Amino acid sequence: MKKQAGIGALKLSLFLQPRITEDGFLEYSRFLDSTITIERLTTIIQKNKLDYANIENDNIPGQRLKQLLEFCNGNQTAITCLELAFLEYMDSSVNDIFHIISPNQKKGVTLEIAVHAAYPDKEILNCTDELWEAYQILTLILEYEEADDDFIHHHFHADTRLISYLNGEDHLSFTCQKYMECFLHGKELPRSILYEKEIEQISLDASTLLDTTDDNPIIHITGKASCGKKFTAKHIAKKMNVNLLFFDFSAFTDSNETLWINRLAREVYLSKAALCLYQISPPNERVHLIVKKIAQKLACFHRPLFVLSDETLKIVPFLDNMICEFEIKKLTPLQSFKIWNEFSTLYLADKKINSSELSVKMNIPIGYIEKIVKILSYSREETLDEGSISKICYRVLDDGRYTDIKPVSAEYTWDDLKLRSQEKNILLDIFHQVKYKLKVFEEFGLSRHYPYGKCVSALFSGPPGTGKTMAVHVLSNMLKLELYKVDLSKVIDKYIGETEKRLEEIFMKAEQSNMILFFDEADAIFGKRNEVTDSKDRYANTQVSYILQRIEEFDGIVILATNYRSNIDAAFMRRIRYEIKFTMPSAEIRREIWESLFLPEIPVHFIDFEYLAEQFEFSGALIKNVFLNAVFKAVSENKPLDMTHILQSIVNEYEKMGKMIVSEDFGSYSHLIWRS
Repeated sequence: MKKQAGIGALKLSLFLQPRITEDGFLEYSRFLDSTITIERLTTIIQKNKLDYANIENDNIPGQRLKQLLEFCNGNQTAITCLELAFLEYMDSSVNDIFHIISPNQKKGVTLEIAVHAAYPDKEILNCTDELWEAYQILTLILEYEEADDDFIHHHFHADTRLISYLNGEDHLSFTCQKYMECFLHGKELPRSILYEKEIEQISLDASTLLDTTDDNPIIHITGKASCGKKFTAKHIAKKMNVNLLFFDFSAFTDSNETLWINRLAREVYLSKAALCLYQISPPNERVHLIVKKIAQKLACFHRPLFVLSDETLKIVPFLDNMICEFEIKKLTPLQSFKIWNEFSTLYLADKKINSSELSVKMNIPIGYIEKIVKILSYSREETLDEGSISKICYRVLDDGRYTDIKPVSAEYTWDDLKLRSQEKNILLDIFHQVKYKLKVFEEFGLSRHYPYGKCVSALFSGPPGTGKTMAVHVLSNMLKLELYKVDLSKVIDKYIGETEKRLEEIFMKAEQSNMILFFDEADAIFGKRNEVTDSKDRYANTQVSYILQRIEEFDGIVILATNYRSNIDAAFMRRIRYEIKFTMPSAEIRREIWESLFLPEIPVHFIDFEYLAEQFEFSGALIKNVFLNAVFKAVSENKPLDMTHILQSIVNEYEKMGKMIVSEDFGSYSHLIWRS
């Protein structure tokens, strides 16, 4: 580099000989040589070329400088500008000489100065083609600041990144480190468990395009967050024997677009890498334009450009390059099983998890599975229970972005549920459909007959207080899945399209987090469709049609509850797999409910359970309400709980409901209700 800087100084000397006095040469004698001749300069340049031709392969700094000069493609203006940039990096006081040549010059070398030094006797107007070519080359090598007028007045600099590279180091600059990372194709990678064939095919297609055409193919990998797009891109790059430079697309702003495109081009050159853009969202005209500009800027390197995005970004209509596309779809239960198994073997050693059940209940992207298993590896337990694993899963998955659904703490268990055997059996059917999903759809091969319609959906209908919500809690506990309740008051919107938009966000959240989605008071949105008499009716029916379709496509668990079964649209019921009709409890079940509430810790004098069950046809919720109020009455009186407290609570409930208090309703215990 010092030799090249020295040659640049001699070129300046030759240009300045007829333009400054001997005193001027003396003043800048550490840079300038007044005795230099064109013949001597030519000899020095030729010797320098010969030295580079014979440079040893293991001399990395020498090889890199040689390659940098070769990249200039014989353009003497570009080579001279590079030499002067080295000179300025070594001693910034050379800017005083630049100022003599170009009085309006700021710090840094310009193409105007470089062309004068390269061709002392030529007019700039005769070098326009070379100047433009030099500009195209140098923006890929040097840092620069744009001038207000013409590109020949841009100020070029050799910065620490370039000098470090020439010294054999490969560290990104501090600014670039925040948004870039480099993957070297020689680095070992864990094997690709699922997509080996696809990786092989894409790398083959892209390599063929590079070998047989002048086109730079774009490899577009799409999929949800954490589905393995980066990992897949690394495997493709490894197959193609190319380094990969990852760049966070979110670094682009309206004001720094050109700056970053040029930085990217330089890092692609210095890293000898293919560029990989990620974090591209949302798709819009500006995004398409930036990707197109990047593709054009990198065309001279003849390497693939990788683009990682979700499935909403479409680039085929906007780019002229050949595009190799690969969509990473949601994992099938069998694929999910393989991933859980692979990571548990890799990270958990002797600890055991149930990969089969997790693959069905937590069918989430690969990146999340790896993160969860890594967290589990720190547990001291040999066998990890399902509840603990579920909690960790939801901690990893919950990004807090969705306010229209709320997590519900499911406290009830199977033993708390007091229902008829028919209702319990259907609840077990729902549980088994989730539990054995992998076996039925994957091992038995039924997934090909049911590409859609794998949603486990159920309607819980019946009067208030009969156990619908409790049953949902119990199911959540049995499956060890989080329960989220949809707040319909926030979802339903008067503006056209807003309700569907919010519902789509909810379903997407449920698909990503494998939660149980619970719509309470579902008739508010899933009610019977109206005859179309105006645009409002048409819009309401459109909402219902959308929801029906979305539930059918949903690959999760949806529970709907309603107090008014007759209000539910018949077309909607055809899409529901199970229905549990909750009824008012029989006397036998009412007695079970009463008895289950009396825990051993509660002081009790006497309770006639048979009388309470037979005399009062209450729902389970009403029984619990009466019991709780009675307990508080007993405690306030500092007495054991007895029939008086229970019956007084019942009287309070009757009064709240506006029901007349009649002695006959209380039978043999009627005398207790009139006590003060």
